[in-house]
Amino acid sequence: MTNNIDAIQEDDIQNVPNVDEYVSFIQQLYLDRIWMKSSRVTNSLGGDLTLGASVVVSDSSKWNDSETGFQAFHKYTAEFKNDKGKRLGKVEVEFGLDFDSEEAMTDEMFALFAENNLPLNTWPYLREFLASTVTRMGWIPFTLPARKLSGPVSSSHASHDEE
Repeated sequence: MTNNIDAIQEDDIQNVPNVDEYVSFIQQLYLDRIWMKSSRVTNSLGGDLTLGASVVVSDSSKWNDSETGFQAFHKYTAEFKNDKGKRLGKVEVEFGLDFDSEEAMTDEMFALFAENNLPLNTWPYLREFLASTVTRMGWIPFTLPARKLSGPVSSSHASHDEE
C-alpha cells in the first residue's frame, strides 16, 4: 500500500522534464521583453563605503500565464554588510520577462527554467542596476562577476503566481 506522501513524490518525479523535453521547450521560446517591475534601495551607511564590506545576493522567481505564453518574474536581493556583520545597505530589484511560447509552461518546467535560463537573462540587468545604484549611493564602484551556469546564486525559490 502506498501512502499519499509516496504518491506525491512519485508523481513529482514523473513530471520532471527530461533534457530533450527541456531543450525542445527552450528552442521554441521567444523573449519579447525584459522590464523592471520594482526596486527598493536602503543605504544605512551614508556616502562612504568602508573597506571590508561584502555582498550576498539571493533570488526568487515566479511565473504566470499570458495570452501568448508566460511571464516570469525574477527578484534579487543584495545585502551589503561590514566585516562585523552589520548591514550597510540593501538593494532589491524585480524584473519581469515576457515570453512567447507555443508550449505551455508548467511548474516542473519552470523549476528548471528558473535555475538555468532565467538567471542568464536577468543577471546582466542586475549587474548594471547594482553597479549604477551603488555609485549613486556614493559608494566605491562595484560590479558583480559574470553569471555562469552553476545553479542558483544563493537560496532561490520558484513558484507559480496564483494571484
